[in-house]
Amino acid sequence: IVTIIPIVLMIKSKGESKIMTIMIILIILLISQDIFIYYITYEVIIMPIYYFITKEGSKYTKYLTRQEAGLRILIYTIIGGIMILGGIIIGITRYGTTDNEIMNYIINREGEKGIKEIINTLYIISFFMKIPIFPFHIWLSIAHSESPTYGSVILASIILKIASYGIIRYNLPILSIEEINIYNIMILISIIIGSILPINGVIDIKKIIAYSSIVHMGISTLGIIMKEWGGIEGGIIIMIAHGWISGGLFILVGNLYKRYKTRISIYYTGLSKVYPIWSTLLFLYLLSNISIPITYGFIGEIKVIEENIKNLFCQIGKHDETFRDQISKILDTLKEIVDGIKEYSQDLKVETEDIDENIRKIKMLIFSDFNTLKRLIKK
Repeated sequence: IVTIIPIVLMIKSKGESKIMTIMIILIILLISQDIFIYYITYEVIIMPIYYFITKEGSKYTKYLTRQEAGLRILIYTIIGGIMILGGIIIGITRYGTTDNEIMNYIINREGEKGIKEIINTLYIISFFMKIPIFPFHIWLSIAHSESPTYGSVILASIILKIASYGIIRYNLPILSIEEINIYNIMILISIIIGSILPINGVIDIKKIIAYSSIVHMGISTLGIIMKEWGGIEGGIIIMIAHGWISGGLFILVGNLYKRYKTRISIYYTGLSKVYPIWSTLLFLYLLSNISIPITYGFIGEIKVIEENIKNLFCQIGKHDETFRDQISKILDTLKEIVDGIKEYSQDLKVETEDIDENIRKIKMLIFSDFNTLKRLIKK
């Protein structure tokens, strides 16, 4: 019954009532301890975001661009949903339950090691797609840029946070130290690349805010996944701060777009002279977004950094040689990743007339950010 309610509500609701429907589904998701109900409600809650983007999205660009944004979010939602559903099926067949508390108890006490890792990997990659973490971040920037203001606010303030909540509730109790180290590397790469990509000519204000969301959610996930109370607390604080700050920034940019019909930043030089109150609010929100001292985000980031430094020195003190070997392996792995991206990007250099136009569009859709990264690496 609980799984049918959100589907019926979403189908029956129209227009602005979908926002209230999201709130009802969110309550069902948060009070449930069952991973299957979490899966159903999370997949259903994406439906209005797809509707907001494709039907009520930005009129600034061509209509097909909104469809492209909707297609990206749909593809990543389906792939992430299949992965988490695979973990649920394995859990049911092995342990006979989808209840979170019972499954955690069985896995930690009697669970087969290989099965535990498979379930954990399926869950966390699905959550990484929805947070998102590099290389699963491609959908977020265009989804934000083409979504209406209220859609961007809901996406940044609620939808992204549900994935982090999923990690806290369903992944942390069964994460091992080895897995944590691997995921930490992925998150650090995501933070670095998310910071570099906007430098390479991104002039759409909403896309710049979207890339900052990738970085902030990466820092939040870095604290959460450490399984230390200080890091988890810092990650939750960053989640709350990011929801308020990003929501406010999207409201301000939406107001600007409604008045001047463009989001291109280079057109707004000297805007403070004609729009002083808006410019002051933007300045204050941007200070909060970079987490200057006395802001809420600063408290969370300090906690996350503090816990990471403690963990780093703990590993150095206890396992000096082993730690150096790990650092060496990490650097070698990063070099292989960069070389692989270079080699793969070279393979994509084919003449446009030699391929079908539809295939070319799909490759541009999937590899747009990777090509930007390739140009930065060459420089």
